[in-house]
Amino acid sequence: MKLQHSIGLAVFCLFIVGSLAENILFLLPIASKSHKNVFDPLIKALANKGHKITVASPVAPTKPHPNIHEIVPIPLEELFQQAADPFEERRNKLGSRLNFTLLIESCEKAHLNEEFISLQQKQFDLVFLNGIVNDCFTGLIYKIGAPFAMLTTLATPSVVAESTGVRLPPSFVPGILTSNTDEMNFRERLTNTFMEHFMRFFMTRNNPAMEATYRKFLGEDVPGIPAIKGNVSMIFSNSYFPLNFPRPLMPDIVEIGGMHCGPSKPLPKDLEEFLSGAEHGFIYFSMGSILKTDQMPEEMRKTFLKVFSRMKQRVIWKWNSGHMDNLPSNVKLSKWLPQQDILGHPNIKLFISHGGLLSTQEAAYHGVPVLGIPMFGDQDLNVKQAATHGYAVMLEILDLTEELLEDRLNTILNDPRFTLKAKHLSSIIKDQPQTPLDRAKSNKIITRQQVVSSERILFVLPIATKSHKNVFEPLYTALAAKGHDITVVSSVKPSKPKANIREIVPISVQEIFGQLNAFEDRGKTFLQRFSRLLKEKFDLVFLNAFNDCFAGFVYKIGAPFIIVTTGATPSFIAELVGNRLPTSFVPLQIVPGISDDMTFGQRTLNFLITQMFHIMRAVSGKEAAVYRKALGEDLPEFREIEGNVSMIFSNSYFPLTYPRPLLPDIVEVGGMHCRPAKPLPKDLDDFLTGAEHGVIYFSMGSVLETDQMPDDMRQKFLNVFSRLKQRVIWKWNSGQMDNIPSNVKLSSWLPQQDILGHPNVRIFMTHGGLLSTQEAVYHGVPLLAIPMFADQDLNAKQAVTSGYALSLEILELSEEILEDLLNQLLNEPKYSKKAKDLSAVIRDQMETPLERALFWTEYVMRHGGAVHLRSAARKLNTIQYHSIDVYAFIATVLIAVVTVLVILLKFIFKKIASKLGRKTGDQKVKKQ
Repeated sequence: MKLQHSIGLAVFCLFIVGSLAENILFLLPIASKSHKNVFDPLIKALANKGHKITVASPVAPTKPHPNIHEIVPIPLEELFQQAADPFEERRNKLGSRLNFTLLIESCEKAHLNEEFISLQQKQFDLVFLNGIVNDCFTGLIYKIGAPFAMLTTLATPSVVAESTGVRLPPSFVPGILTSNTDEMNFRERLTNTFMEHFMRFFMTRNNPAMEATYRKFLGEDVPGIPAIKGNVSMIFSNSYFPLNFPRPLMPDIVEIGGMHCGPSKPLPKDLEEFLSGAEHGFIYFSMGSILKTDQMPEEMRKTFLKVFSRMKQRVIWKWNSGHMDNLPSNVKLSKWLPQQDILGHPNIKLFISHGGLLSTQEAAYHGVPVLGIPMFGDQDLNVKQAATHGYAVMLEILDLTEELLEDRLNTILNDPRFTLKAKHLSSIIKDQPQTPLDRAKSNKIITRQQVVSSERILFVLPIATKSHKNVFEPLYTALAAKGHDITVVSSVKPSKPKANIREIVPISVQEIFGQLNAFEDRGKTFLQRFSRLLKEKFDLVFLNAFNDCFAGFVYKIGAPFIIVTTGATPSFIAELVGNRLPTSFVPLQIVPGISDDMTFGQRTLNFLITQMFHIMRAVSGKEAAVYRKALGEDLPEFREIEGNVSMIFSNSYFPLTYPRPLLPDIVEVGGMHCRPAKPLPKDLDDFLTGAEHGVIYFSMGSVLETDQMPDDMRQKFLNVFSRLKQRVIWKWNSGQMDNIPSNVKLSSWLPQQDILGHPNVRIFMTHGGLLSTQEAVYHGVPLLAIPMFADQDLNAKQAVTSGYALSLEILELSEEILEDLLNQLLNEPKYSKKAKDLSAVIRDQMETPLERALFWTEYVMRHGGAVHLRSAARKLNTIQYHSIDVYAFIATVLIAVVTVLVILLKFIFKKIASKLGRKTGDQKVKKQ
């Protein structure tokens, strides 16, 4: 499937960049200077790591680098010489117009450049393509034949994101050519949907002309643009969710927004003296690198000067010519200015900007409030986002007056909320587990200490098996080791006491699962027994998913909370944060026998069962009844409480579970319990090490009681094991069995990860529980999966699809089938190789899943529940989220128009027929 292929290439692509010195090509033929600035930090960082870099861009290099070769197919001046006056374009409302003719002409000129066209004969290991308005160069990528990634100079729009198999919902993801926020009314959602489809139509309509252009130079056999872009390995998006509105992204779209941002450097002496000597601070004014300020109408320029002359602050203004008549004494001009060094100056008060994405990112990084004056492209959206985040005010250039400008400037200068919001946003942007540049250039996490005080954290795991508790245990143990005070409420008794961890067991796991039909009563008893905790103060609460009857308890505590799913987060849990997973390629865990590559019938089944769960949760009232009886009748419904969740930790990781588009407040921590193997007890180690032909490990998990296995079934396993050359270690509840073969060893408890990590283990026979499959992959051991219930069928199917497992239906067990499957796994090296390859993939992460969970746990506490992560999709119902009302409205309008046209045409034809009939009648009368 395309998605799996894309993920595989993405991992391969990053592996190359992170390890060996390779040849890398950056294709940026159509780009402004600021667009190249997005790429520059990555280009230089890769070159500094020893990679050989070739860059094709319109920007001439400023200073040479030994590992960077730059070619200029079309000079920047030539590329933008036909650019229209932006002020006039704004006045005519054409600021978002794309000059397609210019794109085609530029494409043809680039292909006529001999050095550029010769790139197809060179050997490259990786290609980066500017993902915006450079589709005409995809043909060259195809001819080169290397894996490629796209880097977008703005937040990845849906028309680009769909190359990875995801379409961004227009109901809460604003288009780049609109000025909408993520909270849209019906009219705005209608406009946004229309603009998205218009962009898709525009791209599709113009693809043939671009394809014809590159085929003219590269050959008629080169595929079309969609086919080439559909094979992209990864998209690097110049966005970051605190700055751009959150959106659900596939794992092969990586946000690296602000990659170019960095601490300020010392300024030139004259500039430093001008800025430091400003008693009341200074204002920085720049309209970017594309817009020529000397095109500004004279009356507009004078308006700015008159207002600046009345300000107490000094003004540093980027002006193309570098000089101007009648300049006020507090204003300094320069045709070039080191923007980040100025924005990082402690005396800066305000940044007047056109709202280019790089400028707004730099302002937010340095904590400087913005007066945004958008001109074209995505600038209206960027300024609207900045204003929504509270660190900017927008000024429409066409409405400019002295009074309006002065009012806007004084609003920002005199209201401390703008500066406070900018500083707060700056702290959020800098609070990342790794910098955007490190995220882009390598797999290595930056080691840095986050300052977090010791906090009180409560884990509510009331109805959970021992294996479910095992998901949480590494996290709360690590948090305790960092000094946090941990309280764990669960149904599993602790094995041994640990420092900083208090464990409470109101009801044992045996009591809970002893009477499955009495879940409601057990929940009520549980709440009554540990309600004393309500008198204590906690800074954060973890709640095990599917424990909705304890939502009232979380609400009464009043702290931010995180939900943890012990499997891949299903759609009806993900929707708590506004993340509705597409049923077309995200299978529900309990639907047996389907993968992410579904037939129509499977998609229908998956859709119906997913909707059934949504409906069941929507109409269920028992959960609220349970906690209201124990805690008070005034508590809200559990859906309302859980809809306020700060974050969801999903026990999944995309190489193991099928990739899915996730919002930033769903964090994948799958495998955080996995660890390197420890030494085994002597008797066990002797048994495994002494196995000349290796060992098969057989365990059906902690919930299933193996002594309940029918005798005839047990005997079939024993008969097959007795004929194998391998030894078998079998987790059997009682630890004893009559007439066991000499090559079989039983035990009521086994250290699973230490066994799986033993070099002599050949196969893991398992029920297919998610934790077991994660551990098997981590240690690189192939599986014979024997699923029994719940998500085990899906886990087994995923393992088989990934190529490191075979599956056995327990109801079809026979000695012949069992022996055949075991021999396939033992004798065909592809299964072991795939398991080892996948083990290397899941270990190749920028941080371990546990480190990721630790960071985001403390992040939620540092930022008071991390409200800035929340998407507006939380407020949308199903109809609004999927834009059903928008499409229904459009369909209604179209039907109405067609109906009116049909009626009108009928009326016209009727009139014509009537006239023709009268004429024919008159002619007959005349003849008579």
